[in-house]
Amino acid sequence: MSISGKCDFSDTVELYGADKILNNYKIYAAHNDVIPLKFEKPADLIAYYPYIVGMMCGSKDGYGEIHLSERSFIDIEEEENMKWRLDTVKRIWRRCKRKKVPFDRTAAEKELCLFNEPMSGYKKEIIDRVEKLGDKATVEDIHDEWHDKMRKEWYELMVTNGWDEVAAYRWVFGWKRYLTRAVETMESIDESEI
Repeated sequence: MSISGKCDFSDTVELYGADKILNNYKIYAAHNDVIPLKFEKPADLIAYYPYIVGMMCGSKDGYGEIHLSERSFIDIEEEENMKWRLDTVKRIWRRCKRKKVPFDRTAAEKELCLFNEPMSGYKKEIIDRVEKLGDKATVEDIHDEWHDKMRKEWYELMVTNGWDEVAAYRWVFGWKRYLTRAVETMESIDESEI
């Protein structure tokens, strides 16, 4: 059961078994090949399920090695998709600027909504940012529904397997989104309840 839709670490764990991975493999993340990650129980492995396995091999000391990507494939793919959409809208913005005409939102919407798919919130946000900031626009803190759905499934899998809800949320969605959610929750509390 791949979380990211690619051949990722969850597939490796499913193929070899969590106990064999824990007992027979040293696991490294990112560019670190000196200090292996520490795992105490099979549920700890879930945090790295959507990470891509870059290399897996045996070694002389009886331990195999698994090298994982720096970030989850969910984050990598979402960032690539967002940057592609941002570049597309910026190209339209630059063309309008070069022709000295107002930014053409309709052309940007048409370009982002291929195959008559609906205009969703993240696409509108990208267009709004480019219209407002031009070449300085970024996709920071913009997330699409599809990748958030995958993150939610990953989060639920972690919580189902014994992870603390707060720790799982911070791991999957990141500190920034966790803090934003915490502030929104605090704002929604009625002061008379305190």
